[in-house]
Amino acid sequence: MPAEATTTAQAINYFTLFVQGLGQFTGVFLGVIAGTAVTLLVHHFIRKKDEKNQIKNLKFELEINLNKIKDWRDELTNYRNAVNGDSFITYFGYFKLSSFIGVTIFQLHNSGTLYQYLSHEIIGQLQEVFNDFSLTGENYLNNQIRQRKDTLVNLNESGNPELWQKQLKPEIVRDIDFWEQKFKTHENTIKKTIQALNK
Repeated sequence: MPAEATTTAQAINYFTLFVQGLGQFTGVFLGVIAGTAVTLLVHHFIRKKDEKNQIKNLKFELEINLNKIKDWRDELTNYRNAVNGDSFITYFGYFKLSSFIGVTIFQLHNSGTLYQYLSHEIIGQLQEVFNDFSLTGENYLNNQIRQRKDTLVNLNESGNPELWQKQLKPEIVRDIDFWEQKFKTHENTIKKTIQALNK
């Protein structure tokens, strides 16, 4: 074989190898790109599905919390009736405000997902709701009732029962009015939150 033919054959072989290598590289490169794209799409789909389930769970928890607020408002009515009927000393209701459920909302808040669904105004109002319906709020309200009851006992023991009508009873009625307004406001906040999540 002449030298020129060998050089041409080798050049063709190098060119063929280059084209085959480029084809394999392109195939691998496109395979990696396609695999990455599929992985990202699947991850996005799973994340959206999880997010949708979390929002569904949040609405469920908020509806349970609405029922709790209704029960507490009913208990406030019992409290008011005991005070107005001058039988406050026999009132033994308890407001378990710490039973308010907030697991999902805290998860969504920590992940930042909540900000995609709710306005800053509603989130701020929800923070107030969860501050009040906590162990601290529970202790505050129930201790307030106990302290008022202790004051009534002291008034009766010291021979000043008339101060019940003049001073203590109006203070307790103001306390009840305060909590009733707070519960109504928080109930409305929860309802607005559920409406915003349904959009």
